[in-house]
Amino acid sequence: MKKDLNSYKAHDEIYKEKSLDYYKTRSLIDHEITNSFEKFGFKKVIENLININTHIDIGCGIGWLIKKTSPYFSQVIGIEPSLAALKAAKEINKDLINVQYINKDMCDAFNDLNFDKPIFITSGYVFSHIKNKYVNKFLKLLKKIPNNSVIFFDEPYDKHIFQPLWYIRNKSWWVKNLPDFELTFFNNNIGGYLRGIYGIKIGRNKVVNKYKINLWQKIIWQFDLLNNYIKLIKRKL
Repeated sequence: MKKDLNSYKAHDEIYKEKSLDYYKTRSLIDHEITNSFEKFGFKKVIENLININTHIDIGCGIGWLIKKTSPYFSQVIGIEPSLAALKAAKEINKDLINVQYINKDMCDAFNDLNFDKPIFITSGYVFSHIKNKYVNKFLKLLKKIPNNSVIFFDEPYDKHIFQPLWYIRNKSWWVKNLPDFELTFFNNNIGGYLRGIYGIKIGRNKVVNKYKINLWQKIIWQFDLLNNYIKLIKRKL
């Protein structure tokens, strides 16, 4: 399958434009001011993990989340395709001896990894910028991780967006493409969107919560799609 590299290319250009000093000061300070680690739900999830010693952050960027999670785990792995971002991450987190980085696409990186114990996987607005087929390809790779592994994706799931580099999926989509996970959707209303997809891998035969959206939710979803499609056409005119 052809990779979806549009998000990588766009973000890589942004990473190259900013200086290391910017990332070490302004960017990290912004996360501290907004209390991103706690506000987005990461702290709550991590403090309730049991017997998980490895954290993998998909699209780690400059490593702000890794900086926060490193005290909780014996091993932290940041996966990031942008060399510019990793250069900043390595400098920012140079004192963290339990952190390592993989400079690869998320699917390529995961293909090279093997685990015999449960792991914790995060993302922060990464999948929302990547097309469905390629996100689904990555999610299929999660079949190989051990049961009792935990995922927490900081990704919006309630409102449809139809514009370049935005691909929002509803609850039904996530349930369909993560059949081995018991999912819970966090109601963190940030920026007008509900976001936070939490899951424990238990095997599809044990999964209880199916989260099928009802008719009214489907109507709202399609209305959002139509509304954003009209906005997209207007921007092109």
